[in-house]
Amino acid sequence: LGGALFGMEVLYRGIGLFNAVPVVFASVIGAAIVSAYYGPKPSFVAHNLTFTNPSELVWYFILGVIFGFIAVIWIKLFYAVEDLFDKFRIHDKFKPAIGGAVAGFIGIFFAEYGIMGVGYEGVNKALLGEFGITLLLALGILKMVATAFTVGSGGSGGIFAPSLYIGAMFGGVLGLLFQWLSPGMVSQPFTYCLAGMAALFAGAAQAPLNVIIMIPEMSNDYSLLPPLMVSSVTSFIIAWLFMRGSSIYTLKLERRGVKLRMGRTFVLENITVEEAMTKKIISVKADMPLSALELLIEETRYHGFPVVEEGKLIGMVTFQDVSKIPKSKRHEVKVKDVLSKKLIVAYPDESVQTALDRMYKNKIGRLPIVDRKDPTRIVGIITRSDIIRAYEIATSRTLE
Repeated sequence: LGGALFGMEVLYRGIGLFNAVPVVFASVIGAAIVSAYYGPKPSFVAHNLTFTNPSELVWYFILGVIFGFIAVIWIKLFYAVEDLFDKFRIHDKFKPAIGGAVAGFIGIFFAEYGIMGVGYEGVNKALLGEFGITLLLALGILKMVATAFTVGSGGSGGIFAPSLYIGAMFGGVLGLLFQWLSPGMVSQPFTYCLAGMAALFAGAAQAPLNVIIMIPEMSNDYSLLPPLMVSSVTSFIIAWLFMRGSSIYTLKLERRGVKLRMGRTFVLENITVEEAMTKKIISVKADMPLSALELLIEETRYHGFPVVEEGKLIGMVTFQDVSKIPKSKRHEVKVKDVLSKKLIVAYPDESVQTALDRMYKNKIGRLPIVDRKDPTRIVGIITRSDIIRAYEIATSRTLE
């Protein structure tokens, strides 16, 4: 069931009846075949790590808050390393070698602790209480660095298992800290390793339901459901407040203009700005008097115009800019005196949803569309009216 939820929550970004049936069916068949071949063996050794004290949920809530911030840091670090490698002016084939060298150097000193590879052997050692608080903290940080450099450099690797490892180490740190603060309440500090695994992935992947089910399945201990619910949902909410629904999985796509967000209608994602924009552009010159611009506004019923000089976009001027100048002075004041040079633009290959988000965020009613290779070359303009028409087009396509 955890695998099915992973597919729907992480990849599809939502759970629907018609989506769930085939995914759950496939997961059940896969689990049955593997269990028949290898036997029902849990991934993690969680002997005697149970939850029996309801008052301990307070600490799990605090863990969730802390892990919400850790999840944001993890995402930021991961993409910061990727951006760093993007700036390197070397051939792409050499970048994974550098990332691998960093991970390998770390692995030389911590090979037996699960830094290299999936790392489940290190997680099991943490669950058995073999690591102290300092080593747990160090391993969590080093796994973050090793994973970020491996994957961020273009190397082959995943995010799921490393996130569980990192969460387990930091969870163990907090468990030992909570036991020190409240020894009468916290009797099994390494139970927090499991909560940390769930909380970190819930925040980083924006997928709380998946880990609430998957971690008990992987550890064969369903008594952990209440604390996992509290910590995972709390971490998810904290991370969402900072990432606005973006996850460690979707952020790379979003940087390329492909957005996968929870609870969002995908209609406008399926139509590009180029399809929706107005290609017949009415532009104005920088030396046009505002009185003339006012007449143009009345004639065209447009409330904003791109300002173009020698074929290059230099700014935008709107009815609001004109209205700030007294009527008696509008024949003296030029467009160049009131135009906005801080341009907020869109690109032809972006989705209409992306353009709409940008308009909403900046509280503007139109966006100039420019060439990605030459941001001063305007190729169109998109307004709220264009977006309404785009919605109608996209809806009709969906119905077809």
